[in-house]
Amino acid sequence: MFWTQFKLMLRNLRRNKLHSAINIFGLAIALTLVLLLSSYVSNEVSVDAFHANKDRIYRVHGDNIETFAPPFGQYILENIAEAESYTRTFRIDGTLTYNDKKFESGNCLLADSTFFSIFSFPLLVGDASQVLEAKESAVLSESFAKKIFGNTNPVGESFNFSGKNFVVSGIYSDFKDNTHFVKPNMILNFLMLPRIWGNGDEGADYFLQDYGNSSFGLYVLAHKNSNIKAHEAELLEKVKEFYWVFQNDRSNEIFFTPLEDVYFNLSALDYVGTRQGNKKFLNILALIALSIVIIAAINYINLSITQSVKRTKEVAIKKIIGSMRWSIVRQFLMESTVVSFISTVLAILLTVIVLPEFNKLVNTDFSFSDIFNNGFLLRSFLVVFVTGLVAGLVPSLILSGFNSVETLKGIPSRLKNSFGQKAMVVFQYTVSIVLIVVVAFIMKQNNYMKNYDLGFDKDNTFYIRMTDDTNKQKNAFRNELMKIPGVQAVSFCNDFPGGPINNQSFVYNEKPQSFDQFRVDTAFFSALGIPLKNKISVTDNIMGDDKFALVLNKTGVNELELEAPYNEFKLYDNMVKISEVVEDMNFRSLYQKPRPTMFMLRDMNWAPYVLVRGSGGNLSAILERTKAVFKELSPSDPLVLNFIDDALNSAYQKEERTAKIVGYFAIFAILISSLGIFALASYTAQNRRKEIGVRKVNGAQITQVVGLLNMNFIKWVIVAFLIATPVAWFATNKWLENFAYKTTLSWLIFALAGLLALGIALLTVSWQSWRAATRNPVEALRYE
Repeated sequence: MFWTQFKLMLRNLRRNKLHSAINIFGLAIALTLVLLLSSYVSNEVSVDAFHANKDRIYRVHGDNIETFAPPFGQYILENIAEAESYTRTFRIDGTLTYNDKKFESGNCLLADSTFFSIFSFPLLVGDASQVLEAKESAVLSESFAKKIFGNTNPVGESFNFSGKNFVVSGIYSDFKDNTHFVKPNMILNFLMLPRIWGNGDEGADYFLQDYGNSSFGLYVLAHKNSNIKAHEAELLEKVKEFYWVFQNDRSNEIFFTPLEDVYFNLSALDYVGTRQGNKKFLNILALIALSIVIIAAINYINLSITQSVKRTKEVAIKKIIGSMRWSIVRQFLMESTVVSFISTVLAILLTVIVLPEFNKLVNTDFSFSDIFNNGFLLRSFLVVFVTGLVAGLVPSLILSGFNSVETLKGIPSRLKNSFGQKAMVVFQYTVSIVLIVVVAFIMKQNNYMKNYDLGFDKDNTFYIRMTDDTNKQKNAFRNELMKIPGVQAVSFCNDFPGGPINNQSFVYNEKPQSFDQFRVDTAFFSALGIPLKNKISVTDNIMGDDKFALVLNKTGVNELELEAPYNEFKLYDNMVKISEVVEDMNFRSLYQKPRPTMFMLRDMNWAPYVLVRGSGGNLSAILERTKAVFKELSPSDPLVLNFIDDALNSAYQKEERTAKIVGYFAIFAILISSLGIFALASYTAQNRRKEIGVRKVNGAQITQVVGLLNMNFIKWVIVAFLIATPVAWFATNKWLENFAYKTTLSWLIFALAGLLALGIALLTVSWQSWRAATRNPVEALRYE
């Protein structure tokens, strides 16, 4: 019996090659997306789940602060009995020198000696409890070690990093995408940070005991079977007495957040080496993937019902000769499961092919082994089973439920006038139109942000990371750069738009203040095309050996509640003169309004960056000459150069990636929906062939018949548009709430999305309508 049904299934697949191909490839495309996205979602929700101590690791943060001073971890260890150990984290980059060769370090993480004991990152060489024990220890990633030392064992080798000597003490496997830490090239002992910053032993000891600089990540490992979260309120009351970040309403709560909640709930902090997941983005991907699968399943159901026009009599005869309904259902389920299986195999092959592009699209680094694991096989099996069950059950129940006598007389009326099929087409095009609208508005918002007037000229200005050699020859470096034709300004700075920006927190008139602080020279405003009214001198404020001029933005003035003419205010214990007040500028992304900002203009004896402003018409020549000047002064150091506008636009990469992903989904949704409407058009033409024959015999023109058949689909696409419009409006409006500066919702985009869907639908069905309209009416009426 089984073998007979299997042969019947193969015969039906061969007999209907076009519809079988549409079914298989439509499902394969949908399943490819589902398999890739399920792997991505599975990886995201399992971030940091591999750590052996995952249930005991906590990230410390407040309601307005996520980083702390160096001694705070030790204070927790001494005052909270449930705390077993802790580690601090901080990210830097710099230049590594080995055998007179210099390498760009990239991401370098500083952590305490407990780091590898708290977290379970696999060490290839070294013991977790000892690998960072010595202050000069350095643990390198496998790939970075090969880059520097080749295939030799580097343990015990010495190198210089940012002016300090280190010894390789271990090698760890490169971090994968399943951790909230940004992949570091090497991990150094946190105790070396003040020395890297130029402090001696006395200054380093002071740094490690001082509560002033609160810029460091803090993780605590709790004892087994303890409840460290129960001590949050107790700890808060204690630290209020001495720690400034918990005074004057700066931060009114303290939390021990479990490691499993860190990735999605705490901010991505570049300077502590962490990244953040986006649960909303995951939910969107999951929803879209589910919609794509439903669309593909709808196609299968519609195509099966289309083919049922030819198989109704087959089913009726089987029932008359004694076949049970379940036997017929089983045959259809076998067919759908086999089709689903073939589609899944094809989807797995497509997954292998498109995996590199998928990695680029979602910014991951999945390998073949990462994707094709036991979880992937289980998901593939579920896809085959569920898709085959759902896609085969509906048409099989419909066909096997017809009265046999009625079926032998002709096509049952319920099959001719299936509202369910039309409702499924409406759903398909509703999803497609929503996706088209969403991707159009994401692109519109991205374009709006990139072209928004930020209050300064971001174009034609680039920055270079300074080296020891260029800092030692700073004046010569500036002079050589200014000699380049087209260079308009050169500014040495510690902070710049789109880059790292320091914070200055203080209390003014008993009110806590938090300002962005830019430490720059007097050419900074010229480099960004910002006009100043007054002549500024770096001697406007003299505090001991420190000399600087102070410029505030208008938001800063308003925050301090200063009144014109804005001459001075008290900063800590000193009255400082305000040299000028400038308009607000957006130095950060447009997700937020401009913050209160102070610019401290001074002679930059040592600077991490230099800004160069050039003319647009000669920019390529300026870049080439700039690179040559850098190599002359710092021949052995790698050049790090980037444009200000690229640094600012990098904040919107997430939106660009979202637009691409949703755009691809929209294309696939339209493609699969078009296959479905093609099947329904074929089905409609088959059902109405006698009506079309009568109309042609009575003088109907081909164009009239085509219009009649097309109108049957146009009205359902219009219904889909009417449903999709409020859904798309709500979705885009909610998404735009994330931005402080946002584009407007345009009715034109909704209209164009509807017209695009309508045009694609017409192109799809017109061919079938034309075939039906040009067929000889005698073929349909010869037996009437």
